[in-house]
Amino acid sequence: MEEDDDKFVSLPSPATGIDEEDPDLDYTQTLRKKVIDKLLEENQGVVPTDKESAQVLAMFLDGIDRQSVSKQRIKLAKKDTQNNAQVAKLLEEMSRRRNSGEKIEIDVTPSAVALPRSVALSGDFLPAPTLASGELITENAQETPEEFFKRVEAAHPDLLTGGANEEEEDDF
Repeated sequence: MEEDDDKFVSLPSPATGIDEEDPDLDYTQTLRKKVIDKLLEENQGVVPTDKESAQVLAMFLDGIDRQSVSKQRIKLAKKDTQNNAQVAKLLEEMSRRRNSGEKIEIDVTPSAVALPRSVALSGDFLPAPTLASGELITENAQETPEEFFKRVEAAHPDLLTGGANEEEEDDF
């Protein structure tokens, strides 16, 4: 019974929140980070290499990443909503003014940073592209995967020094 008790760590609620808007997300995010810290601490600060610990670490890191990406998407959606509201308000105002008979003038003069039309159409403002040898050759013959691997292995023999056998290839 004591062995099972040693596996659990007491995790108090955070004093300062990561996410003030949603305390549940804040709590799970904090727990994930503490589990990751504990896992790294048990391995003397080194990322674990055994399959089970590596999977646990990857799972918790993935959870943190997913939550962060979701928050960014929500922020962008809120910004889009605000921008759409502003555009709708401007269109409504323009429509109201037009319907009242007011003449609406829109300034279409080019800004100071706009390129002259002749320069923009010529493309002279763009830097010259950097090309690798053979990059623009379009008459390459189709090659099979075996031919491709032979060609790449001949050009890069250092890639063949991996040393993994079939059983190790599926591991991390």
